[in-house]
Amino acid sequence: MTKRNTYNYNLKLGQKIVYKGTTNDLEKRAKEHEADRKKFSHIQQVGKAKTEYGAKSEEARQLNN
Repeated sequence: MTKRNTYNYNLKLGQKIVYKGTTNDLEKRAKEHEADRKKFSHIQQVGKAKTEYGAKSEEARQLNN
């Protein structure tokens, strides 16, 4: 059975979404964005854990809307 250990996330600056992505480690990913000097106030998990394929499919769907 495929593990559900991947998350969709939003980087937010106040209430505004400034970036959407997919990761299996939200805390690590936030630190990577900080190191890249992206401006954001917090990282927000979107929905429940998914398979990597499911999370990437959801990310693609959100970007196309």
